[in-house]
Amino acid sequence: MGGNKSKNVVYTIGVPNTEEIGLSAILRSPEAQQQIIAPTVWGCSSYYSLFEKLSLKYPNKPFIGTRWTENSDYQWLTYRKSFKMINKISAFLKKYKLSPDPFFEKEYQKSLPLLGFLSYNRIEWLFLEIACMNSGIVTIGLYENLDNFALYGALTNLKYLFCPADKISSVIQLQKKGIIGLEYIIAVDVVSNEIAQECMEIGIKMIHFEEMIHEETLAETIAVDHNDPCFLSLTSGTTNNPKFCIC
Repeated sequence: MGGNKSKNVVYTIGVPNTEEIGLSAILRSPEAQQQIIAPTVWGCSSYYSLFEKLSLKYPNKPFIGTRWTENSDYQWLTYRKSFKMINKISAFLKKYKLSPDPFFEKEYQKSLPLLGFLSYNRIEWLFLEIACMNSGIVTIGLYENLDNFALYGALTNLKYLFCPADKISSVIQLQKKGIIGLEYIIAVDVVSNEIAQECMEIGIKMIHFEEMIHEETLAETIAVDHNDPCFLSLTSGTTNNPKFCIC
């Protein structure tokens, strides 16, 4: 991404008076306006609440679509149907105590549980991530990189993992070696009885994504502050040392 030349480019600048003990200043693009933090958008304090408003304003408008092959037709989900599924996931997270309680209490933020996504991009990932925004669960994108997963698991409070069935055997080995300390795996595909049993034996509880979207209760929309963490990312280190970023 530019090699040595990119090291001389100013990508971000610190916002004055935003430093806190143990945290750097808020960073923004030099091209951005001075007012970089909007407390609300359309009166909404999170993307979850914004999505809820969109589902009411455009209930039958297509939101996202998938297709099985390059030549097949897209199967579309509307805003209303998508939010209904997201809301059920949020309710499931709270009902089964995956969501921290009390919600976003400042002292508890020091050990907020992380949910990692060890997967390629898919609708289930998107819906679960939006639900986490209403559940006090910080997320981290791992994609399909097991090395990143092992690193994040060793350095953070990674307790929950979303992953397809073909990755679970590798996850089990990392758990057995003590590199990670997972409590739950959210499986997005069918898992064999043998794998499920092995997870149970090493202290990992298995949740199937289908269970979440069939939750019968509904979740209340909770207002959040712009200082509340949403997701965690690790910079690649292209122009400097890799570092964690809390967003």
